[in-house]
Amino acid sequence: MSRKGGLRRFPPGLRQRALELLQVSGNVSALARQLGVHRTTLHYWIRQARKKGLVADPQVLETPVDPQARRIQELERQIAVLEGVVGRQAVENGFFRGALRRVEESRPKTAGDGEIACTPKSEP
Repeated sequence: MSRKGGLRRFPPGLRQRALELLQVSGNVSALARQLGVHRTTLHYWIRQARKKGLVADPQVLETPVDPQARRIQELERQIAVLEGVVGRQAVENGFFRGALRRVEESRPKTAGDGEIACTPKSEP
């Protein structure tokens, strides 16, 4: 998923969403796997948030919330992942529909009996 030799761009709001989810779960490695982000990137985001004062207490990210809130956050994360999958499938579906249409347009038309109605003659 990562690119060698360059910076990886993340969707807008992913950093903030990751910090919110960390406040609920407190497990950096598990959240990194779920979001497809390297755990060192999450630690970097935590340090940046602390420097900017967005996270006042260093222990805030390690204190878990009640189990019901944690479960809600997990389900919201799963929904976000599934929405991403559906979005990618929609893009792929559009691509393949367009490719199929172009292939069908490039094929010669057939007569009703299954034979090709007309073909260009090749000259020797």
